[in-house]
Amino acid sequence: MNYEIKGADRSATIDDRGIRIEVGGMARQSRFIPYSKLVAVSVKKPGAIVAGHIFFQTAADGSNPMTSLNTVPFKGKEAYTLACEIQQAVEAKMQEVE
Repeated sequence: MNYEIKGADRSATIDDRGIRIEVGGMARQSRFIPYSKLVAVSVKKPGAIVAGHIFFQTAADGSNPMTSLNTVPFKGKEAYTLACEIQQAVEAKMQEVE
């Protein structure tokens, strides 16, 4: 399994080991989340004006995806479709790890 979703300043690469989130800007950051650390994955559909997002929630995160570094915002129907595919694949992997 290999997926990649990109937003304006963040991207996520999903593989068989977990999720790598890259945060852009001047001080580029990278974080890796193994499937065993995830508690939920949620997708918000983008609207005409607002971006959608995919949120990889860990136990350390609050429930607000807008304040989490584990959220990747995106725009467009194609990105939404990809985010939904990623959500299903990640949830399946989470069940394997339990």
